[in-house]
Amino acid sequence: MNKLLLVLGVVLLASLGKLNNAFVWDDIPLLVKSDLLYDWANLPVIFGHDTMYAADGGAFAKQAQLDTYRPITLLTFMLDAHLGGRDPLVFHLSSLLYHLLAVAALWLLLARLWRADWAWLPAACFGLHPLLGEAHLWINGRSDVLAGLFGFTALWLSLGRGWRPALGGALFLLGLMSKEVLLMALPVWALAMAWGWGAGFSRARLKAAAWALSPLILAALLYLGARAAALGGLKSSGGPEHLLMALGRVGWLLLDGLQSLALPLDTSLRYLMEDYARHATARFALSWLALLLALAALLRWRRRAPLVLIGLSLYAALLAPAALITGLRWYGFGRYLYLPFAGLLLALAPAVEALLSRRPQRQRPLAALMAIYLLGCGARLYVSADQWDGDLSMYEAIIAAQPDSSHGYGGVGRMLIEAGNYPAAAEMLIKASDHNPQDPRHLYNLAQAFLRGRRPREAYAVALQGIQRFPTAARFQHAAAQGVMNHDPQRALRHLLRGLTVAPDHAKSAAMLQELLRDHPWADRYRAALVALKAAPPPDLAPALARLPVPEA
Repeated sequence: MNKLLLVLGVVLLASLGKLNNAFVWDDIPLLVKSDLLYDWANLPVIFGHDTMYAADGGAFAKQAQLDTYRPITLLTFMLDAHLGGRDPLVFHLSSLLYHLLAVAALWLLLARLWRADWAWLPAACFGLHPLLGEAHLWINGRSDVLAGLFGFTALWLSLGRGWRPALGGALFLLGLMSKEVLLMALPVWALAMAWGWGAGFSRARLKAAAWALSPLILAALLYLGARAAALGGLKSSGGPEHLLMALGRVGWLLLDGLQSLALPLDTSLRYLMEDYARHATARFALSWLALLLALAALLRWRRRAPLVLIGLSLYAALLAPAALITGLRWYGFGRYLYLPFAGLLLALAPAVEALLSRRPQRQRPLAALMAIYLLGCGARLYVSADQWDGDLSMYEAIIAAQPDSSHGYGGVGRMLIEAGNYPAAAEMLIKASDHNPQDPRHLYNLAQAFLRGRRPREAYAVALQGIQRFPTAARFQHAAAQGVMNHDPQRALRHLLRGLTVAPDHAKSAAMLQELLRDHPWADRYRAALVALKAAPPPDLAPALARLPVPEA
């Protein structure tokens, strides 16, 4: 226990650098611009909608391929908001507390499965690892921390007797409602318990495992039911094509996670969709081959090192769902490793112990290396807190660590647009678009920078590029119309109608059309052009024209 308290103290010191940080990135729409979490009357709302509803009122859910349902995480934010209003310090203190409790819960689990006298070492590695800082240094990354806290405790309780498995089931439900990926631990845990942690299968073990696991299974069913009711279905992927893409990338994702955890040199926010799009198919195929060879070796040695097999299985099961993110425009990587790293530590601890027992002369050199590694992790964690102090710090850290990626430049470009510095914004967004031509956001924001900077010709040229690359994206037709609306009514009208053809519910195009017909200095010309088009509608514009009334003279 004294060692655990020492570990928690060191983790506390290494994490103190974040307490003065401002809100950053997704914190702002959720905790600064939205009022939903600041009123307890909205408590039923967070249990009845997707997680993003608290920030955007349902806008994300209308077009999302993958929805999240995390009401317990939002509930903790409501508690912080009640205690401290919009002061980020309260939110940071809560996240730090939850992280410390998660470290303690992992220590309990490792002490139960491995060795109580040495469990502090992997717990320290978990608590100090800088890559996991994405989950607890960034306020809105808290869902992973809560899933770890409740999940580790629930699994530890499931190994006990009497009332403990029932309490574990309740905590497992809280963990699932903090982040759904915890569900992936259940099949691995069930097999491990039925297998007797390497002792083999027997009727008695199967019966005991079924009894101990029944609260966890009930919790999983309750979560899935609540999720389906709130989201109108499970909404866990973008369909078969999305799932096949994710499956093909799982092998590389697992190797990527191992490499990143072993050498956490880059703790900035990653854009996995962009990173993985650059890899050849052969790389993903070879990673799957390496994965299958490793699995064959583990199965061969399963009785000699059962915890190694179980821990690596937990690592793979808990990280594999992040392969879905490699096909979505979501940022992050470190927080996706928070839960999987616990499984990896469960595998590494007995492996290192077995190595030392065979060659005791290596104990001192290995202990020195571990001390250096932990000190390095702690120092890196402390320093990396600065990159979460507001959006500009975060994006600058991305640019410094990943100069060939687009999202750092794109983020700074958006900030410069909001600040009114349109020439500098255009410069950053050109870099973002050059680094990732397949991300429509950078190109659209570049068009907006030119429009607001009163450079309509450049904006129109950029919008035409967007139309060519993303023909179903109505916003580029809208941007093109903005670029020519003051000197070419016919062309502007056609762009808006094409946008409303590919996306009939595109609100900006519909609003702009009405504005041009009623309030623009050339409104008469726009009405006359619309009448002419309705009289002889071009085939590509006929659907949009059919929905519009004949304008009044």
